Amino acid sequence: MGLQRVVNGSGCSAYWDGGRRDAWHVPSLLDLVWVRGFLAAEVAKVHAEPLLHCARHACQSFRSTPTYPERDYADVSDHCPVIVDFERAADDDP
Repeated sequence: MGLQRVVNGSGCSAYWDGGRRDAWHVPSLLDLVWVRGFLAAEVAKVHAEPLLHCARHACQSFRSTPTYPERDYADVSDHCPVIVDFERAADDDP
């Protein structure tokens, strides 16, 4: 198919309860970005970075309880939105 995976520089895109099933939530990389039609050097210039609680906690485990919730995680989703940045080449039109 010619698909190439874009690397998520932070290493996570979602959190889950973890094996202990306590108030600590563990990062995971579930949401992947794939592109087609780029040369290998061009794909290296495409960046994927998660936002919200993934970025806020730098893809490290965090604690969230009903009393002290991590709002984005508790009220929105365990997945984080991922932004994909395509760097412009010098010869791209404005």
